Amino acid sequence: MKKIWLIVILALLLIPGSLAYGEQKRVVGTVVIDGTTLKDTALVVNGNTMIPFRELFENLGMTVQWYPKKKIVIAEGADIKIVLTMGVSTVTINEKIVPLTQSPFHDSLENKFLVNTRVVAEAVGGTVDWDNIKKVATITSK
Repeated sequence: MKKIWLIVILALLLIPGSLAYGEQKRVVGTVVIDGTTLKDTALVVNGNTMIPFRELFENLGMTVQWYPKKKIVIAEGADIKIVLTMGVSTVTINEKIVPLTQSPFHDSLENKFLVNTRVVAEAVGGTVDWDNIKKVATITSK
């Protein structure tokens, strides 16, 4: 009986350490497109600036369709079509499949679907500069 209590106590002592190890610091930033600061906050994940899809696409002059059951977003501009699927590590740009360094995902704290800022901006011919001190991604569209 003493051994069981000892095991239970040791297990309980290990839980707080494992929870702290599993937590990651949430790094937030800002996205600016052609001088306009987006309202939504960006989230930096594995070196990728992720932003809610709708505001990003609309500020790049694209129309957006969201299919929640399939977890797919489709954005279309003058001569471009971008298809992103939550949790999938590729994006389809004008029928061409391109690998992603960070899959689109659902941010449970903000309840929004986040996409990779750089991939989207460069797909529409824009450039992205990252200020690591201020945590600002500046997009210059074509």
